[in-house]
Amino acid sequence: MGQGELFEDVESMDFSSGITQTCMECNKIKPSHLFDPLWRRKDGSVRYSNKCRDCRQIQQKIKDGLRKHHPYPNKDYRCPMCGDSEEDLKTKSINSHTSRNTCKETFSLDHNHQTGEFNDYICHTCNSKVAWNMGNDPVKNAKQLLKYVEKHYG
Repeated sequence: MGQGELFEDVESMDFSSGITQTCMECNKIKPSHLFDPLWRRKDGSVRYSNKCRDCRQIQQKIKDGLRKHHPYPNKDYRCPMCGDSEEDLKTKSINSHTSRNTCKETFSLDHNHQTGEFNDYICHTCNSKVAWNMGNDPVKNAKQLLKYVEKHYG
């Protein structure tokens, strides 16, 4: 995407509210009303999604298509990252924005956002770790994370 494309998109949007944020999927600066609210803080301010509605809809269509070919795992399934089963996860106290209290299913369909390919089903905690830590270069970031953990905890 060139700078001209971003400028054209920005010029055609209504920024009257004055509140903007950058979508972590398309990297475009957009008005906050184009992002879904996730929750309200105690002070009344709103925490919005880090992806705009358009990008979230695109990703949802991709995941819906992948679910047709990769059905949800059975009851004895274990997360391939942490090894936890559904029963293990129920007994853990998960302090995450994607905790078992707010999700309908224990495991998330993980897919490559660049290629749209199915990866696996992983638990919500591991899915959050991947989403927040891996970014656009997951191999590089995983190596850096491993180096850090080995240095400080190894």
